[in-house]
Amino acid sequence: MAGSNRINNLHDAPVFEYKQLPWGDLIYGTKEQLQGIGIAAGMAFPGEPNGPKRSLRVTDPRGLTAKVETEGHRGEGIFSASIPFTGRDRLEHEHATDFAPGVSKRETSWGDEFIGTAESLSSAGLVRRDQLPGQPGMRKVTVTILADGSLPKGAPTAKCREADEPGAIRISRKSRVLYEVCIRVSKEEEERRRDAHSRAEIEWKNRMMSLPRPAPLCRTSQERKEIQAARTLVASWPESTREFRERTGRSVGVWLDTIERLFDDGKSGGYRFDDGTISRVYELADQLREMAEAGGIVMDMELRKKHTPGCISEEVIAADMDYATKQKNLSIQYGVNVVLFRKKHSFGQRPTL
Repeated sequence: MAGSNRINNLHDAPVFEYKQLPWGDLIYGTKEQLQGIGIAAGMAFPGEPNGPKRSLRVTDPRGLTAKVETEGHRGEGIFSASIPFTGRDRLEHEHATDFAPGVSKRETSWGDEFIGTAESLSSAGLVRRDQLPGQPGMRKVTVTILADGSLPKGAPTAKCREADEPGAIRISRKSRVLYEVCIRVSKEEEERRRDAHSRAEIEWKNRMMSLPRPAPLCRTSQERKEIQAARTLVASWPESTREFRERTGRSVGVWLDTIERLFDDGKSGGYRFDDGTISRVYELADQLREMAEAGGIVMDMELRKKHTPGCISEEVIAADMDYATKQKNLSIQYGVNVVLFRKKHSFGQRPTL
């Protein structure tokens, strides 16, 4: 997309994070990093002079609405930009429904929560008015009623195991006129709800992620991790025929030593191969060691391409071609034979955001 090349040439910074979530994009970074990918360019950020106090709503380069907020828990000067995509709903496990006149109900994994006035809750048969917080004999803010209708014994802060049993009720004051009544469900029902929530979340994520996404504003965090892992892999490859032979020789030696021991160590209750077989194994092993030490080595470019991660294939091919050209020029200049193995290289300028 337009401007992406410019952004991908910026230097990496550890605070920058670009997440592709089911509902949209979530980006963390400094003001300079966010503005560098076209978010709120030239504007004052939240908390800055002439900027909004908490959040800033702007349009990103794709025409989508982005909300910029401070992220103090990630470090000083770090902001987040959340960009929801049009037409993508948010998963709501615990949405409220009408239970009775003036009473809403919300199912959680551990119980049912009801909100309403004292009159509406008592009319729905959920609690009695004399059981509400602040009533004579009741605690002021939160009241717990056990499944048998009794009140917990002991100090208000004491842990009551019976309060977590099915049918136990917790009544809390939500505002001057509203109360919340929470009723515990059984362990079996709690497990059923958790399983249902987990399945619904997986289905929702799969549905959202299958929808077409707008092109990201820059490389995502996952893409950068994949590129770094790919570069680490390629950098671990041998740089010459000599290094390849040395590595292979060490590996072959370890494997052959293990095979020889398996044939004659007798650790399986004294069982081993007979002397004639063991002698033949030693003979073949020596031949393999000799081949590892003196066998011919070639560079198979098709195999090299096959095992090069796709995310950096163009960089590796370009670096290989550049190295091959330089070696060819050296061989012409000095009249030497050059084995076309790559040298260490950085694959060009390190891509960033």
